[in-house]
Amino acid sequence: MIPLNDLKRSIASHEGLIIGELLSGVATSGSYILGEQVASFEKEFADFLGVGYVSAVASGTDALVIALRSLGVVSETKVALTPNAGGYSTTALLEIGARPVFVDCDQMGRMDPEKLSLALLQDPEIECVIATHLYGLNSHIEEVTSICKLQGVKLLEDCAQAAGAKINGKVLGSFGDVATFSFYPTKNLGAIGDAGAVATGSRELASTHSKLRQYGWSTRYEVELPYGRNSRMDEMQAAVLRHRLGFLDALNKRRRTIWGVYSSALSGSEIGIVGAESEEFVAHLAVLVVPETSRDRARVFLENSGVSTSIHYPVVDYKQLGWAGVLAGKCPVAESLASRIITIPLFPELADEEVEHVARCLTELRFEVSTIV
Repeated sequence: MIPLNDLKRSIASHEGLIIGELLSGVATSGSYILGEQVASFEKEFADFLGVGYVSAVASGTDALVIALRSLGVVSETKVALTPNAGGYSTTALLEIGARPVFVDCDQMGRMDPEKLSLALLQDPEIECVIATHLYGLNSHIEEVTSICKLQGVKLLEDCAQAAGAKINGKVLGSFGDVATFSFYPTKNLGAIGDAGAVATGSRELASTHSKLRQYGWSTRYEVELPYGRNSRMDEMQAAVLRHRLGFLDALNKRRRTIWGVYSSALSGSEIGIVGAESEEFVAHLAVLVVPETSRDRARVFLENSGVSTSIHYPVVDYKQLGWAGVLAGKCPVAESLASRIITIPLFPELADEEVEHVARCLTELRFEVSTIV
């Protein structure tokens, strides 16, 4: 069975020896939290993004909470976002007590700029927008940025799945007021545990991020800001991320190559695949879009053919059982996609033979789906 991901493969290669040496170096340094490795990663990642400041934190979710608070999001603040991105931003908003306002997406799962404009015009109380670059694909960020500036609302880019994506050389994460990143191990830029970051071009916001990640302290044991938390990246994660950052562009190129093979196999069929043949897409996931009512049978066919599958994500946020009575929304495109998407294997260490096998199965799936519809 070809797996959706296999983290052991990179560690089993020469990289495993390098990471072992890095971890050993951290262990013998006697500095484990917010030390030289973290400071160096913050500078190197800020340079990579083309922004002034990066604050390393403990997870992508912490990054979202800290970024939102720095933008002035508090209890009852209305924030616009899509409902189809796994619920991570919604989780952060509910922790703060903010009010999610769901905006529908396009057929690739990205926030629809026209629907965002309409939402902002209909509800002038919306103060912030979260644009999620879902699956590693640019979420119409240039249009969204223009809309937010026109309406005078803050913009947070959620780049958890899109590290390294670019528009004409400008890196995603450098468009909004702030950007957040997750370095969960399966991400394009992955650590070997939980880690995250907040990026910004604003010195003032960066100062707030640094304080909020460590109890709201201005100096040790002196609280300047409310709602601080313990969210500090450790030195081991920073050392690994510094190493892997140097290979990010090459690994993203490999991801796009694999995606291109899949896309070619599906050319002209009723099955779509989310993505684009450009640097605006870093192929975090390979997500198929199949016709209505055919997903279950399509998944069975792929699994029986030795291809693992999953769904990213099966339930829109406002239909989650645990949030019943808390959230409300009406996003028909997002709901339709949630019933039609299938995730198939895509990660840089896939062997060419595995990629070719998946592509053959996709070619066969075209005919399987045509007999269903």
